[in-house]
Amino acid sequence: MMTVGELKVAIQPALQEILTAEELASTSVRVTDESTPLASLDDEQPLTESTQLQVFIMGESAILWVNGDETHEEVYTRVRSDLQDFVAESTFGWGQLRP
Repeated sequence: MMTVGELKVAIQPALQEILTAEELASTSVRVTDESTPLASLDDEQPLTESTQLQVFIMGESAILWVNGDETHEEVYTRVRSDLQDFVAESTFGWGQLRP
């Protein structure tokens, strides 16, 4: 089972590949439980079915569900795909399909 800290490590390459330097500098990530979406989980906590990954970029936010059953590679691949879709629909990257 993946922990919050492991999740944060697994998504870093996806953030760095999809976002520009300016966007990356404005990015913050919070991992929460759906029952307490404003409270960040500790890095040692395992992911559960109700874990949310919240990504804030250039004043906009994306919420992605993560449950800990995926491998690091699977999390990277899914989060990268979800970020690519999010950027294409955002005001800062409207219509862009980033590699």
